[in-house]
Amino acid sequence: MVGPSIRLNNVGLKYGDNVILQGITHQLQAGQCHVVMGPNGGGKTSLLRSILGLTPFSGDIQIEWPKQKGTIGYVPQKATFESSLPFTVMDFILLNQSRNPLFWRKRKKEQDYALVQLDRVGMASRAERRMGQLSGGEQQRVLFAQALLD
Repeated sequence: MVGPSIRLNNVGLKYGDNVILQGITHQLQAGQCHVVMGPNGGGKTSLLRSILGLTPFSGDIQIEWPKQKGTIGYVPQKATFESSLPFTVMDFILLNQSRNPLFWRKRKKEQDYALVQLDRVGMASRAERRMGQLSGGEQQRVLFAQALLD
């Protein structure tokens, strides 16, 4: 599935009196890779959060899907997991696949799909490790696998 095109029209962001971005007008074409670059504190993450509807902004952001509406996955820059919690990589991935509590019996179909996504990022062999025991890079890979879920 091809992702959406994203049209930014005169987008601005500010926190209190502090202007982060102003007058951003650009179109990100569907099916292409785009890079958002800038200095630390320059508003890159805030812009992405605005596109996702997580941060208020001024102006207009249009998300246009080529065929049917899909979902946009987001991987935060950093996430922390408490190492003492008995929360495995598989548990984390399955949270997005089922409305059933984790202590209920996990269905094989959901586990198989989770393993496919974990394999795509090289983490299938660590499915039973606790999230808090993984390195930062391994945690990021698990977050990418979660973002790949439909």
